[in-house]
Amino acid sequence: MTFEDASEVEVDAVIWATGYRPDYSWIDLPILDSNRRLRHRRGVTDVPGLSFLGLTWQWTRGSALIGWVKDDAAFLAERIAALQETKTRAVPERAPEAAGTAAGAPKEA
Repeated sequence: MTFEDASEVEVDAVIWATGYRPDYSWIDLPILDSNRRLRHRRGVTDVPGLSFLGLTWQWTRGSALIGWVKDDAAFLAERIAALQETKTRAVPERAPEAAGTAAGAPKEA
């Protein structure tokens, strides 16, 4: 993430509480439809890694209420965990002998 003063920080997640009225003006990504409404399916946008929680009618009438937001939170948590697992499995593991050779260790005859 790069700030206005050009300083940078690496982040895994950003949680932004917008209050009682949605305001997405600070997000410079293609997430709004032609009526300036957030495009999402159960809080998940088309932008990889960008999801929302607590939206009015995100999935049910209770989505924006403390007592019922847990269902949407569980859905998003499961989806994020599944995506992380997929990313982890997609990284090929190197064989130990290849790792030793790459590090300059002599090969055994």
